[in-house]
Amino acid sequence: MELKEIVTFLRHYYQQYTEIKQKQQKTALYDANAFNPLRFLRTDEMGLSAILAFLLDPNETHGQQDLFLNSFLKYSHLSTFLAYDKVDVVTEQSTTENRRHDIFIQGYLNNEIKWIISIENKLRGAVDQPKQIHDYLKDIENRVKENYCLIYLPNYDKDPDASSLSKEERENLTKENKFKMMTPTDLIQWLDQTPIIAPRMQQFCDDIKQFLQQEFLAMTKESNQLIEQIIQSEQYIKMTILLGELQDLLKIELMKKLQKQLQGLFSDVYRINQFLHFEDAEKGKSKYFSIVEIKSNTTKYSVRMEFDRSNYQSLFYGFYKRFKLENENEFYKTNKTIFDEITDKNSNEWWFCWKYADTSIINWNKEVWSKIPSGEIAQKIYDMLLPLVNKMIEIDNQLKE
Repeated sequence: MELKEIVTFLRHYYQQYTEIKQKQQKTALYDANAFNPLRFLRTDEMGLSAILAFLLDPNETHGQQDLFLNSFLKYSHLSTFLAYDKVDVVTEQSTTENRRHDIFIQGYLNNEIKWIISIENKLRGAVDQPKQIHDYLKDIENRVKENYCLIYLPNYDKDPDASSLSKEERENLTKENKFKMMTPTDLIQWLDQTPIIAPRMQQFCDDIKQFLQQEFLAMTKESNQLIEQIIQSEQYIKMTILLGELQDLLKIELMKKLQKQLQGLFSDVYRINQFLHFEDAEKGKSKYFSIVEIKSNTTKYSVRMEFDRSNYQSLFYGFYKRFKLENENEFYKTNKTIFDEITDKNSNEWWFCWKYADTSIINWNKEVWSKIPSGEIAQKIYDMLLPLVNKMIEIDNQLKE
């Protein structure tokens, strides 16, 4: 396949995409095809849990009684749980180990708990904590011995971390139908199979499905229509597959370009090349890949930005512990003015404090990648890290004196 053919296909591909988008913009006046009311709702982890709990609760104001719950039980192959006369659905249910079930469902029959479902919502990429799933299961077993199921809900098909639930335990529970994994695709299929009666609720569920497709599956009306055209041509199918194979190489080169841009930005101001560190761009798809790290003179900590998940997802930044410190609490108190630079911060064993990047670059899609050549993403990252680097250098200078 010649380069000229590929370039011609790319131009045609982009032209088709643009035409589809323009057509949708023309019809938007009449059908508001790009509008989704969920953009005005809370769609972080707790917000999404609240939406799912609302649908699964037969007593809620959706008026569909047990239609959502029963179809969910059938879809999850938990038909034995259909025997109930009362259901309690709550979010943030406390456990004896000081944890919280994201969504907790208890089925009763004759005023006796017959079954429990706990849904662990990881749609927003929250990291598994040590023994987290194990503790949830232990809490459930303290309430009901046999009929229960923990449903793990990540944003893509991946098992919980072994530190949260061992592989052996997970496999045994799966065989017993006490552990299941669902993804956004499963949620969409569940809603598709639910016989919704009220038109208003049907529209709400359509909005939820559209949100899940766009937010987690990168599916839009434009891409769906484009695929319909591509599959009509053998040549276009070959070209598209070839471009898919080139995608990883393209991202590696774009990451190298981004890192070079960041090196220029930081070096121009601080001349701190010796303290700048860039991880190998070829490792970019890996979990915890670091885009850039600016080390302190003390070498004890650094300003660092990395991805919390693989495939360039869940970008976060903060003050990283480069080494284990003997007097960590004292060091933190002494340098509290630095760490207070980050608001709404989190901390763990490897980070003094960290927070997720803003929503425009937290998960890298085509919009983010396409803005790298212009320097827009490098500038955005630089602006985020600059206040932290300034504070770090200020403290380093004081230590020198």
